[in-house]
Amino acid sequence: MSTTTGLSTSQATRAKLLEAAVEVFAEKGYRDATLREICRRAGANNAAINYHFRDKEHLYLAAIEFIVQDVHDHMPYSGDVSSSTAEVRLGRFIRGLLRDLASGRSPKRIMLITREFVEPTQGLELVAEKIAEPLLEELDSIIRGLIGPSATDQQVFDCAISVFGQCSEYTRGQAILSRFGPYKVLDETGIEHLAGHITRFSLAGIRAIAASEEAGPQG
Repeated sequence: MSTTTGLSTSQATRAKLLEAAVEVFAEKGYRDATLREICRRAGANNAAINYHFRDKEHLYLAAIEFIVQDVHDHMPYSGDVSSSTAEVRLGRFIRGLLRDLASGRSPKRIMLITREFVEPTQGLELVAEKIAEPLLEELDSIIRGLIGPSATDQQVFDCAISVFGQCSEYTRGQAILSRFGPYKVLDETGIEHLAGHITRFSLAGIRAIAASEEAGPQG
């Protein structure tokens, strides 16, 4: 969806360059992406990049900042923690994360974030600090509430990655879901179903860990 509605010509050009930069950097990576291709997709010229961003490096960092802001605008936090159980918070978190991952605006942005962890650049610290850490801290708090005070860091991290992995694979594998499963498209009904399933599945696993001997202190 366009982000240029209601903007001045200069602001609209900058927004188009950022959208195009996210696409090209996601597809080709920082090293192989070219300013010429970004300008072509944005319908702009190299002078516009020089004016708004100075160079490729600053354009890339601005694209990362653009993604960070978008993620924060749609952050699937679990709401008021004072009046919600850990079970309810987990369900809200999973539902919000699924909805965000399945949205039409996400694929290229998720691809670029993933690239940062596979092919780190100068943008990695920003992605880790502004996106990964807040999400992991929120999920860490939820999982510790489910396991209890004896939860180890290893157990909490393993459970958090399992939750993220389920949400990511279900949304990334929509072609498989539509071919072999009942989902013709991952719409709101499908998201609600998957959110319920992943929540129940995750709760069962986390509760099993909490009930096991491994829930005690480990060396």
